[in-house]
Amino acid sequence: MNDFRALHLNIAMLTTNPVHGEQFSEGNAIMNQCFAEAQSLLNLPYNIVPPSSSTDQAVLKEHLQRVIVDASARRFQAHKIYLKMAAASRWVFHQVEAFKAPKTKSQFANALHAAREALHSVRFSPVSRSPILTRAQPRTDGDYLHQELTGITDNFVINDLLSADIRAGYWLGDDPPLSTILSWIC
Repeated sequence: MNDFRALHLNIAMLTTNPVHGEQFSEGNAIMNQCFAEAQSLLNLPYNIVPPSSSTDQAVLKEHLQRVIVDASARRFQAHKIYLKMAAASRWVFHQVEAFKAPKTKSQFANALHAAREALHSVRFSPVSRSPILTRAQPRTDGDYLHQELTGITDNFVINDLLSADIRAGYWLGDDPPLSTILSWIC
């Protein structure tokens, strides 16, 4: 649950106020969508009916498994939202930097090239501290954003979380598989 909380705090920290004229750019639109998804996830009620006052161990174990699946699904969704938000945030930041200071055409071209290069550098997940994505150089920053977002698959997200849990030394024996998490979400 602490990861879920930390992910939502990180999502909130990535939220920016776009400069005039940029609020409808692709990166800002994705950031707004991610923020709305995170808000919806936070507002999602916990709908698991607690077991009756039964002392039957099987009933209590089944209830605990549902709680674990629900928590895992929420963490999975929050991490996926965060990865998308971070990709869009990097894109927006480098676009803004490219348009700030340059005065000549060559300076402007160099700034755009630097923004593209910065987008290609290896980045690290705040949860796992492992590299998020490494990509070949695309034609434009928009291409890069789409390529990075496409790389944020369900398998990538679950493996990123699993790697973080292993490094942290967490018990993984009761963690649900990806198929269970996805069926819980649907």
